[in-house]
Amino acid sequence: MQNRTILLIVIFILLINTVSNSQTKIDSLNTLLQTAEENKKGEILYELGNEYQLIGKFAKALEGYENAINILGDDKTKSNAMYMIGSISLHFKDYDKALEYMINGFNIREIMNDSVGIIAGYNNIANVYYSKEQLDEAINYYEKALQFAINNKNKESQAGILVNLAGVNLKIKKFDIAIKQTTNSYNISMELTNYTNMVVALITKGMTYYHLKKYNKSLEAYNLAYKICDENNLKYYSGLALRNIALTNLAMKNCILAEQNAKLSLEISEEFDIPAMRIELYRILSDIYKEKNDFEKSLEYFTIHFEYYDSISKTENIDKYNQLLTMHGIEQKENEILKLNTEQEKNKAMLKQQKILVFSISIILFISLFTLFIFVILRKKLIFSNENIVKRNLELVKSESQLIDSEKKLKESKTELEAIIEQLEQNEINTANIIKEKYKNISISENKIDILAEKIILLMETEKFYMQNNITKKKLADKLETNTKYISLTINKKFDCNVNTFINKYRIKEARRLLTTTNMKKMTIEAIAKNVGFNTINTFNKVFKNEFGITPSYYLKSIKNK
Repeated sequence: MQNRTILLIVIFILLINTVSNSQTKIDSLNTLLQTAEENKKGEILYELGNEYQLIGKFAKALEGYENAINILGDDKTKSNAMYMIGSISLHFKDYDKALEYMINGFNIREIMNDSVGIIAGYNNIANVYYSKEQLDEAINYYEKALQFAINNKNKESQAGILVNLAGVNLKIKKFDIAIKQTTNSYNISMELTNYTNMVVALITKGMTYYHLKKYNKSLEAYNLAYKICDENNLKYYSGLALRNIALTNLAMKNCILAEQNAKLSLEISEEFDIPAMRIELYRILSDIYKEKNDFEKSLEYFTIHFEYYDSISKTENIDKYNQLLTMHGIEQKENEILKLNTEQEKNKAMLKQQKILVFSISIILFISLFTLFIFVILRKKLIFSNENIVKRNLELVKSESQLIDSEKKLKESKTELEAIIEQLEQNEINTANIIKEKYKNISISENKIDILAEKIILLMETEKFYMQNNITKKKLADKLETNTKYISLTINKKFDCNVNTFINKYRIKEARRLLTTTNMKKMTIEAIAKNVGFNTINTFNKVFKNEFGITPSYYLKSIKNK
């Protein structure tokens, strides 16, 4: 069950970055399909299938692929479409159909002598047998895929297939074989510098040791996976590694470390909206607090776990029901088209009549005028709202200027306080060094979190650290002589946001001050954006609008009109 949950999470991660752009592409492809030549329609339908599958509209994707294979001329694309039909049928647990299309797609690739397609075909067929719980057949086809990849010196495919085989052997409790396969996969991926495959191999290896109750070896694999993720910005997979580290620490009764890693993993799952991981983490946190005898918090997280699981399950059931209805409609489509053609012929003469045409034009004109009227009203409201936003921001800048003047007047009285703060900081550094040496394996305390939060604020407000370009969590940690876990935990706990959001709040506040007070003949908006630490003007515009509700250019234009 654990490795199946992880498989779902990994699949979701691969999809999440592309969903937002797919709908726009779908609209463009549908428009193109209307005017395309017949020999081009197959390719367009195949692309439509791909885009619908990316956003989870599997019935629509299935329709696109099935229509495509009837008119596609290119055998390779037709084979790919068959593989996609097989994958979607597997999603709907129609195993016979899935196997039929996987085999058909494989046969085409075999005739073409396409080594990559043949490897994919063996792997796809194995996936169907794995889902049908026919594990001997699954192993048989995975091994065929592996042998073909070895014969063709395709190391990338070898690494992926070895992990798949390890997953099957883990399920049938052949742990020694699974460990050997994950080790081989990791070594091949390291040779290719494929960090993602390295992480997946290590996580599968850690799961195997976990089932063997060799928790120290399990942690060793998970911690190495997390280190690779942290060094190569694989944040999605780092959340998965942290989740497994928390689970293993819980099994070892290390509740403090389990709690910290579970919360860091939960932060990542919430940031990237990964429901399967969040459901699992709520349950893990409930178990952690139960082990700590904090039954109130245990019940709280169990309730969240149950309610969230229930809401996700209802949504998935509704989606599946709608998709099944759509699939049923596809099967009846030919009969519906015949009926529609008959009705169209009967009504052809009526559609040509002058009165109906005039009436239709009148309706369209009325709707257009009404829409224009609504648009004008909404536009005026938006302008009025934006002017109020600018006015409020001008008042805020004025208030901030007054505060700066007040701070200058109080500067002399702060000398003694700054000396005390400096002495306290030195004491904190000395104390931190002693704690770091003496308790380096112990989790961070509340006192240290408070101290680290003060240092972060001081670094931002005194040194204006946020104005540096390309700030990363690691750079911030190095500057404050700590580690990235403590930085994430402190900012999340004390300021209720992640590191990037925290830094951007300081940047955007400084940018607003510069826009208000700077002579814009000497400095452009782009220059101000780079001056406060943003790498691109697009990012600056997006963050500014999210914070204040208007774009920087609109804000600047409104100030000039005052």
